[in-house]
Amino acid sequence: MRGCGCLVIFGLLFIVGGLSGEYVLRGTHSPEALWILGIILVVVGILGLIIGGQQPDRNAGQLPSLEQPGADLDKALRQQIAHYTKAIELDPHDAIAYVERGLAHVQLGDVQQGMVDCDKAIELAPDHPLMYIIRATAYLRVEDLPKAIADYDKAIELDPDDAGAYRDRGRIHDRRGDAERAIADLEKTLSLDPDQPFAWGIRQRVEELKRL
Repeated sequence: MRGCGCLVIFGLLFIVGGLSGEYVLRGTHSPEALWILGIILVVVGILGLIIGGQQPDRNAGQLPSLEQPGADLDKALRQQIAHYTKAIELDPHDAIAYVERGLAHVQLGDVQQGMVDCDKAIELAPDHPLMYIIRATAYLRVEDLPKAIADYDKAIELDPDDAGAYRDRGRIHDRRGDAERAIADLEKTLSLDPDQPFAWGIRQRVEELKRL
């Protein structure tokens, strides 16, 4: 089970990497890939620990880890998809299973299937803001910024105190050249969470936008 523990550690590192201030706000590279990958690795690692704890054979059912020779992340993601597919067969109304499977599809590059799963998750849990945030991430992968913004709008409507949603929507406005809306969202995220790890980068970007 040591390999699964490493997956969790790697996942946390990717999540932290995706939240670095200047990278989040300024780069042409999108941080979504980092924190999506981080979430997936953490989930896969935890599942592997659970499976390993239930089976006397430590190799039976263990998900591949990054430290194993020839470890294949795609294989791990496909195993995660298979796991959530079985969960959906057992409970077709499990919105979390749909959205987690959708995340894995998006990370594999199958954004269309990821969106299908996210749509189903929203159908099952229309009042859950996380469902809209994850689908927004899928839209960002295909550069459909208006639809990504619409999903962040809905997520914020459902949870007006989500500093991360304001930050991400503000960053999209920034990419589209809408300085006024970008400033409003970035200042809102600072008011909600002034001590967040990427606060310095956000403040710097707000000052730059105000000088435009």
